[in-house]
Amino acid sequence: MRERVLFAVKHSLYSMAKALGLRKLQDYIQGATVLSGAPLVLLGETYQGDAASSELPSDVADAVLADFASRLWMSYRSGFPAIGDGDLTTDAGWGCTLRSGQMLVAQALVRHALGRQWRWEPGQSSPSELAEVAALFWDHPGEGHPLGLHGLCAKGGRHGVVAGRWLGPWALCNVLAEIVNSSRPLGLRVVLVSEPGGGAPFVNRERLGEYCALFEGAERQEGDKKASEPPGVGKGEGKGVKGDLGDETPGGGLQEGGRAGVVVLVALMLGVNKVNPAYLPQLKEVMTWPQSLGIVGGRPSASLYFVGHQEEEVIYLDPHEVQPVASNPGDASSYQCRVLRHMPIGAIDPSLAIGFYCRTPGEMEDLVDRIQGLEERAQGAPLVTVTSGEPGSARGGLGAVEVEADGDAEQGDWEVLS
Repeated sequence: MRERVLFAVKHSLYSMAKALGLRKLQDYIQGATVLSGAPLVLLGETYQGDAASSELPSDVADAVLADFASRLWMSYRSGFPAIGDGDLTTDAGWGCTLRSGQMLVAQALVRHALGRQWRWEPGQSSPSELAEVAALFWDHPGEGHPLGLHGLCAKGGRHGVVAGRWLGPWALCNVLAEIVNSSRPLGLRVVLVSEPGGGAPFVNRERLGEYCALFEGAERQEGDKKASEPPGVGKGEGKGVKGDLGDETPGGGLQEGGRAGVVVLVALMLGVNKVNPAYLPQLKEVMTWPQSLGIVGGRPSASLYFVGHQEEEVIYLDPHEVQPVASNPGDASSYQCRVLRHMPIGAIDPSLAIGFYCRTPGEMEDLVDRIQGLEERAQGAPLVTVTSGEPGSARGGLGAVEVEADGDAEQGDWEVLS
């Protein structure tokens, strides 16, 4: 009897999938729908629902899908020029961590160029800024595509990136920091916060001025909005969405003179075989922050890009689908996914990386304040700690490091806090 019921359920799902034209049947069978009407968080935006309801109101669900589908989706590709000295023309089976990292950086670039409230509506022609961002990730060799697979493998060798081999989030953060800080796409820079020896990484508050100095040309004006100001409602108004940034001014696209922005990457190890439960509420909280770029994590040897959560489920973009390489560098049509997938937050791998985007010094200061507040509530198990010692003292952080285009390091431009 049970087998007949399961077959009937799967048959109904199959019929529904055919009727809706869904890409995969397992999108419904394997957790491709949001579970309930409870509030849902997506990259710092909270979509209000009703926990007592079985589903979100239709207008809120539409707003969630529009937001989710506006995130650039990077997945396995095939048919690109062979990488390095080998004959690899696909990254299927080994490139999922790199693809997850691409998605996190792409979110920062899109947000910097177009603002958090920009939406990629169905049938809408993509703006020129989106095409220029997509070109940075094109899987072809060349200086114009530093964040494509060829660029990541070429620059990432000394960080453990080898074509054909899987790598973890810590190595990913290092190679992303090196490439972004040497190529400066849209003027972005990366601050890497890590503790390779184990334990909670830390940020030195005494060096906050140095971090804020990374915002080239970003003058602090009295009218600047800080992320800690009272919540504002963006373009999702009337659809149950609440954000903390209010009206966000894009960074000025790819043209020279645009506002600089800073991406903060935090590499973490939160357990041995699974995440220590003490960290789970903190992971959920950081995804509510207005600076949130999500989390690169997933299952062991199978990386995912987490962009939000609803109750005890995390919502993610999955890179494990093989697509042909984009036909040209500016073709963004294959970078959109409209299927929400989820998994229990307690099932994610303990090795992960959290990303944040700050567009002003005020937002950087606010991020450090939020990290410190989270630490104070962490009951001895913080994700990140905030110190106030003088630079160079115990746990005072390393000096500034400039990453040149050839990978050499010298005193200068970007921070590695370890």
